[in-house]
This record gives sequence, structure tokens and C-alpha cells, in this order.
Amino acid sequence: LLPAIASYYNVSIDDLLGVGKIEKEKKLNEYYDKDAELFRAGKTSERVDLWREAKKEFPNDLSVLNNLMYALDLTDEKEYADEIIEYGERILTESTDNSLRGGAIQCLSFTYYFAKGDAESAKKYARMAYSYAITANQMMPRFLEGNDAVELCQTNIQTLVEMIWGNTC
Repeated sequence: LLPAIASYYNVSIDDLLGVGKIEKEKKLNEYYDKDAELFRAGKTSERVDLWREAKKEFPNDLSVLNNLMYALDLTDEKEYADEIIEYGERILTESTDNSLRGGAIQCLSFTYYFAKGDAESAKKYARMAYSYAITANQMMPRFLEGNDAVELCQTNIQTLVEMIWGNTC
């Protein structure tokens, strides 16, 4: 029955039994380990090559696209801006993983602002942020100017003081 079931769902028997998933996770972990090694060594262009290789092997894995997006960003945000934006948009469109989406939002905000000089698009994405570490309030001061930036920074400081106070009681 296994071949018939696999054929019905258009998957391999290995995938049906979860073997394909185990092998994929093993291979992805090898990429993550190599990436960490390259990151510690400051080898940014090699990280791009690594994640491009992973993308060829796993073209529909959004975590691979996320890692490639960040590697490109650290290499040369201006040179790779369009590619970074393409991957970030794809992650936002296809992913339900809040961590991936938050990273894409952050990368898109910074890329639009620093690489494209487009503060309005940067603000649009910054407003989409939702996690504690990647929030609109954390990113917006970088895109605002004058009193708007000062006022938001003051609000952020007050909020952080209140959060610290609230966590000590």
C-alpha cells in the first residue's frame, strides 16, 4: 500500500515515512553549523556562497532564504538590496513563522532605508514589527528625524524603565 499512498499524495515513500524530513533536518543542521563557523571567522562572502548552495538544494525552504537574506545584508546591503527585498517579501507572503517574518520585516526596513534611501517603505515595514526584540519603536528612531526621533526615543526609554520596574516587583 505504501507506493499507492505515496503516489496519491505525490510524495516519495521516504517522505511519507518521515525519512526525507529527517535527512533534510540533518543536512540543514550541517549548513547552520558551517554558517556559525564562517560567521565567527568573519567570512561573510563565504556565508553567502554557503546559503546559495543550500538554496539550490532546498529552494522552497524559507529558513534557507532567511539565512541567505541576512548573509547578503551583512556582505553588501546596497549591492544585494533587490535580492534581499525579494527574499523578504517571499518570506512575508509564504511564512507563518513569526521569527522568520520578524526577521524579514527588520531586514526589509533596514534595506529600504539604508540601501534604497526609502524612509517611507522603511517605516511601513517597521510598523509591521511585533516582537519584543524587533519592534516598530526599536527601529523607527533610525528612520525619523528631529523632534519625532527624540520623542520616540524618550518614549522608548520611559517604556523600558517601566518594564524594568515592573519586572523587579
